[in-house]
Amino acid sequence: MPLEIHMVIIASLNERLPSLPLAAWVFGSSGMLLWGLAALLPIVIHLWSRRKYQHVSWAAMEYLLAAVQKHARRIRLERWLLLSLRVLILLLLALALSDPRVSWWPSTTGNRPGEARRHLVLVIDGSFSMAAEEEVGTRFSAAKRVAEKWIRSARQGDGFTLIMMANPPEVVIRSPAFDVEDVLRELDNLVLRHAMANLATTLTELEQLIEEVKKDQPRLQETVIGIFTDMGETTWGVAAEQSLAARLDELARNCRLQVIDVGSDETQNVAITRCELKPDWVTVQQDIPWEAEVQNFSDRPITGLPVEFWVDGQRVHQERVDLEPGSQLTLHYRARFEVPGEHQIEVRTQGDALAIDNRRWASVPVRQALEVLCVEGRAGEARYVDLSLNPTGGRQLQIRPEVVSESGLLERDLSRYAAVFLCNVGRFGLEEANVLYEYLRQAGTVVFFLGDRVQVQDYNEALGASRGKRRVLPARLVEPVVTARYQFDPRDYQHPIIAPFKGQVDSGLLTSPITRYIQVEPYGSTEQSTPQVVLQFANSDPAIIEERIGRGRCIVFTTAASDQSVDQTREPPIPWSDLGTWPSFLPLVQETLALAVRTRDQERNVEVGQVLEISQGQAVMVSGVEVINPRGQANHVASDSSGDRLAWWYENTSFSGMYEARYQSAVDESEWFAVNVDTRESDLSRSAPALLPSLVEVGDTKTEMTDRQSPLVTGRAIYRYLLVGLLGLLLTESLYACYLGRATG
Repeated sequence: MPLEIHMVIIASLNERLPSLPLAAWVFGSSGMLLWGLAALLPIVIHLWSRRKYQHVSWAAMEYLLAAVQKHARRIRLERWLLLSLRVLILLLLALALSDPRVSWWPSTTGNRPGEARRHLVLVIDGSFSMAAEEEVGTRFSAAKRVAEKWIRSARQGDGFTLIMMANPPEVVIRSPAFDVEDVLRELDNLVLRHAMANLATTLTELEQLIEEVKKDQPRLQETVIGIFTDMGETTWGVAAEQSLAARLDELARNCRLQVIDVGSDETQNVAITRCELKPDWVTVQQDIPWEAEVQNFSDRPITGLPVEFWVDGQRVHQERVDLEPGSQLTLHYRARFEVPGEHQIEVRTQGDALAIDNRRWASVPVRQALEVLCVEGRAGEARYVDLSLNPTGGRQLQIRPEVVSESGLLERDLSRYAAVFLCNVGRFGLEEANVLYEYLRQAGTVVFFLGDRVQVQDYNEALGASRGKRRVLPARLVEPVVTARYQFDPRDYQHPIIAPFKGQVDSGLLTSPITRYIQVEPYGSTEQSTPQVVLQFANSDPAIIEERIGRGRCIVFTTAASDQSVDQTREPPIPWSDLGTWPSFLPLVQETLALAVRTRDQERNVEVGQVLEISQGQAVMVSGVEVINPRGQANHVASDSSGDRLAWWYENTSFSGMYEARYQSAVDESEWFAVNVDTRESDLSRSAPALLPSLVEVGDTKTEMTDRQSPLVTGRAIYRYLLVGLLGLLLTESLYACYLGRATG
C-alpha cells in the first residue's frame, strides 16, 4: 500500500494566528515521488565531466586566463543556474506524477490528514428506471460518473465497498478495497439489469456489511454512505413508512448518509404493460384473439404513437394511437397458427426516454389438440366429465379427453396430458401415488371427484400428509356427511374457477342438487403454498379445495361427478349429487381445465428475476440443456436426470426478452420462454426528498462537492498546474542554454 505523505505548511504560524488555516498536501500516488531521484542525474553528469587540467605556462594563454578569471564568478553562476533548472525539471515531473492535492483546514477544527480513515460505501440504484435517458445520458451512467468523482477524490487509506441496489441487492465489493483503480474497474463493469430495486433488503445488507467491516477493519474509524439513485417512487415510496424511516434515521446517526439524486421530473415514459392471447390454450388453424395494453405514464398527451405486433420475428400489424396523460389503451389483433410447436408473439413501441419497457413478449406453445386423461373408478363415473370436455363427441376439436379405468393410470405417460381427472377412484397404491406426485412436480394438474368408492383412510395414507413432502392432497379426508340437501356458498366468487359465475343467476351453480359429500380438513400452510377453498357449502365445509403442489396444482371436488355414487343405506339408494347433469357442471369443468393449462404454461411466461424451471419425461433422450439469453449468450444449465425424468432450472433471468432452451439430443429441440419487466417500475414518478429523515443529506449531480457537503472531497488536484509549470521550465531551460551557447561562442 502506498504511504500517505502530508506536508503541513506554515504550521508554526498556527499558534500566533489561530484563525489562519493550515494547508496540507496529499499525494494520490506517493510512490511516483521516487522518480525524483532522477534529479541526481544532471549533478552526476556534471561531476563526471569535470577534468583535471595540467598547467603549462604560455604567454598567450596567460592573457586569456586573466580574462576568464575576470568573469569567472558570472560564468560559474550561469552554469549553476542552468544545472538548477535541469534538476528542478526532473523534480517537478516526479511531483506531478505523484498526483498531489492541497486541502485547507480551519485551525479551530484540529483535523489533520490521516487522523481518520474512512469506510466509503457506494450504493448504485439498479432499478431499470435508471435506464431513462436524460440530457447527458442515462441516469445509471450519471450515477456512475458522480460515484467515480467521489472515488477519485477520496483520501489515501480510505476503504471502499460497492453495492448494487436491486431485488435482492448485489454486493459487488464486500471486503473493503483500498486500490482506487480496482474500485473504478468494478464500478465501470456494473451492468444495469431489467429489474426493480428493494430498499428494505438493501438497508438490511448495508447494516450487515457495515458491522462486518467494523469488526474486520477497526482502523476505518468513520463510515460514509453514498446512495446514487433517481428517487423513483416504486423504490423510495416505502421510505415514509415508520419502520423504514426509523432504520434510515438510525443509519444516518451512526454513519454519514448522503443520497445523490440523478433523476429528473421532466422525463416522459410510455410502456407496453400487457401482451397475451386471450384463450387459455391455443390449437392450430384457429383465429386467436390477441390483446396488448399500452399505458402513458407521463402528464402529457401522446399522439401518433406507433405500436407494432410481431409473430415469430415477423411484423404482422402496425397502427398508431393517441394517449391522454396517465391513460391506458387496449389494442386488439387476431393471430392464426398453421402448425403446432413453439411460437413467440411480441408487441413494440418506441420514442420515449425509457426503452426497456417498450417491448413485451409471450411464449405460445401451439398444440394440435389438448389431451386430457379421465380415470374412472367404476365404468361410467367419468362420462359427464368426458361430455363436458367434448360436448359434440368429435375427435378433431381442441380438447381430446381419454377415458381409462384405474389400471390405466400406470399405463400412460402423464406428461402428454394437460390435466388428469380422477373420478371416484377407490384407493391408490404407492406406485400410483408416486406417479401423481411426479406429475404435479412437472406442473401438471390432478383433479379428484370423490364418491362412494373412496376409501378415506387409504387416501390419507397414500396421498395425504403421512407422505411428508410428497403429499398430493390439499386436505385430510374425514368422513361422508349424512344424506341431506346441501347448497353451495360461492365465497364472493373470488377464485378463478367460479369467478365466471358471478352475476350469472341462471347458471345453476347455487341450485346444484347435492345430498352427500366427504368432509375435509385443509392442511396447514407451507413455505411453498396454502390450500385455498374455491367453493364451500352453506355450513362452511369445503366443496372444492385446491393447492399448488410442486409446480402443479391439485383440485378436490368433495362430492361426486356422476349419479352412480349413491347412499346404499337409503331405500331406494339416493345419489350423492346430480351435479354432472346440472347446467353449472360444464363451465365448472371447463374453468378447471383452463386453470390447469394456465398452471402448466405460466412457467413459459415469467418476470425478470424469476427462475425458469422445467421437468419433462425426456431424460433418456436428452444429454444436456443450454439456455440462450436475449443477448445471445449461451449457458449450460444445471439439470437432474434421475429416473426417466429430466428437470432443469435457470436463475439468471436478469434481462427481458426471449430465452431459448436447447435440448441436446438425437433430434435437437428447443423451447422458448418469455421474460418481461415488472411495469410498476415504468412509472417514473419520484419520491420527495423531504420525506427522508432530516439527518439524511440530499444532493444532486449539480451540487458542488465541498467538504461541508461531502466528506469525500479532501483536496484539490494541482497536477495540471505543475505540468504547465514544467512546460514553462523546459522552454526556459532551452532558451537559456541557447543563450549561454551563443555567449561563449
